[in-house]
Amino acid sequence: MNKKLKIYTTLFLVVLIVLLVFPVNLHHYSSTYIPGSEGKLEYGNIPEQFYERDTIIEADGISTSSKMSTRTYTVNVLPKKPYANTAIISTVGDQAYKVTMKQVTLALPTAKAKKTPTVIFITSIIISLAMLIWVLCLVIKLIQSIRRGEIFVSNVSKYLETTGILLSVIYIIQLISSYAEALFFMRNIKLAEYDVVFQNNTNSMLIITGLALMIISQIILMGKDLKDEQELTI
Repeated sequence: MNKKLKIYTTLFLVVLIVLLVFPVNLHHYSSTYIPGSEGKLEYGNIPEQFYERDTIIEADGISTSSKMSTRTYTVNVLPKKPYANTAIISTVGDQAYKVTMKQVTLALPTAKAKKTPTVIFITSIIISLAMLIWVLCLVIKLIQSIRRGEIFVSNVSKYLETTGILLSVIYIIQLISSYAEALFFMRNIKLAEYDVVFQNNTNSMLIITGLALMIISQIILMGKDLKDEQELTI
């Protein structure tokens, strides 16, 4: 077994174990938390601060119109302190449901909203798209090589290895970007009864497929070496 194959196989096993056994959540419960001490969570009318008023001067007088102006954020949440006997309950007739919130969409008046660090996210999207285009080009070259009957050759191994590396890098970039976004929300959004948390929602198949392709690339390279040895022997 060559050195690269050992490294890629070890990485594959480590990543697989981490993804399956250790869910990536970042959350800290407050030991001194008292329900209602940091605000309240309730159902009610939308406050006026969520609306913007436009004054229009017309020939027959002045008219005022209102429109809702908000900025929305989608975040993962967990209760600040879960209690066994308390929960959000939805009741219709004699049927009651316990409601658990894990991901919510929040709206904040535009005037009070903070802009997310868009440069990081736009950069990550551009890099990811560029890499995906690169992957597509490599896949086309790989298909062309296979159609020509070239399987156990260096080029096929190289295409597979590069594709695997690119997919793994895309996963890492998206993971870092989502963590940076969650960190921004954790620092700037305060909720009653709930904490904003980071949860790894990045598609894990990217890195699993990437590492698998890197392993296959080395197996093909070993097959090429065996084929060359056979031809020399003959």
